[in-house]
Amino acid sequence: MRPARNCVCLPVEVREAWDRIDSSSAFDPTVEKVDLAIESAPENMDLKQKLFARLDAVAERSAVLASDTSGLSITAIASRCRHPERVLTTHFWNPPHLMPLVEIVQGEKTSPEGRTSLCRLRKTAGPIRAARSPDRACAIVSSPPVSTLPS
Repeated sequence: MRPARNCVCLPVEVREAWDRIDSSSAFDPTVEKVDLAIESAPENMDLKQKLFARLDAVAERSAVLASDTSGLSITAIASRCRHPERVLTTHFWNPPHLMPLVEIVQGEKTSPEGRTSLCRLRKTAGPIRAARSPDRACAIVSSPPVSTLPS
């Protein structure tokens, strides 16, 4: 796929991308086969904790479970999971073609392998900068400067 002008995809590239997307309303059979699940539910702690507990119970043990939260602690979100070591935040900035940045936040129990796995997967998406920040209930944009991971 060649880069389009202004980082916007050409119509043929959009069709190719859509052809790679699979959707389903069958939660368990879909989650059972993923390597990475990214949640983007409303910013409601109880909802996210319940969702992550279910993701944790259904997904393969090797799957990374990520939240796109911009305002909640990933440690608190993962608190109902049996395997919080595979839970972290991956917050995408919008619009992505103007702000190619992903914030990656480890929880208190997130394993280094979980973060490394997410960073490896993130790199397959193209030239996106990743910023690593400590777990807290706020987005990077309203926080002090953090370290930037190499792209």
